Amino acid sequence: MPTTSSTNFLAILNLLTFALSIPILSTGIYLAAHAITECEKFLQTPLIAIGILLMLTSLVGFVGASSKNVFLLWSGCCKPPTECGFIYRNPTVWDKPAGFSTSNSDCNAWQNDASILCYECQSCKAGVTENLKADLKRLPSLTSSFLPCSSLSTHNRLPCLQ
Repeated sequence: MPTTSSTNFLAILNLLTFALSIPILSTGIYLAAHAITECEKFLQTPLIAIGILLMLTSLVGFVGASSKNVFLLWSGCCKPPTECGFIYRNPTVWDKPAGFSTSNSDCNAWQNDASILCYECQSCKAGVTENLKADLKRLPSLTSSFLPCSSLSTHNRLPCLQ
């Protein structure tokens, strides 16, 4: 199922981010304790902040990646497809109309048992895949938020790079 491979990818990405945060944070802490020049003193606070931010982001990502599979399935598969014409009773109980007959395999797969619902429905699997695609499309916007930091150094705005 695509959710598992995406979850694994996110877990690996978060592991790499966490590993990257350790030397950044360590360097900032080292500079806080041993800074001699103005450049070192200037860099200690941003390095500590970036290290902590990356560390916290990766930890939140681990939690999100591990719970995302269950959440996406639960949120996208608790309702039978609309075309089935089932009668709503509550969010997880839908009654089949009298004389119900269909060739749609998703309508036949639906069950009111909370552990089954429509997790095996093709529409559920497609919905989970679309949610993951949308999440992965948002990933570049997250990483681009770190690009302004690199542009500061290319324009010599940091005192130690002049």
